[in-house]
Amino acid sequence: MTVYELKRRYQEANPEGHFFDKETLRFFGENLSGMKITGRGYVTDYLANAHECYELTGYSPLLGRKTVHYFDTTTFQLVYSVDEN
Repeated sequence: MTVYELKRRYQEANPEGHFFDKETLRFFGENLSGMKITGRGYVTDYLANAHECYELTGYSPLLGRKTVHYFDTTTFQLVYSVDEN
């Protein structure tokens, strides 16, 4: 899975989603070229549901730190992990 494949699958499965919009990425100081898929594993969301996810990492100069996002491998929805700080 590449970042661009994830973007395509996310947009197909979530036509109302805006995570990969240029404006959204710019707002958070991120860009596609600085992101990479760094893993695949299980993540628990805030409702205690486990999701098998792709881990997408990047860097936000606005936040001054690495960013980590999780996308369900089946639905391609963004998953908010309870383990995020």
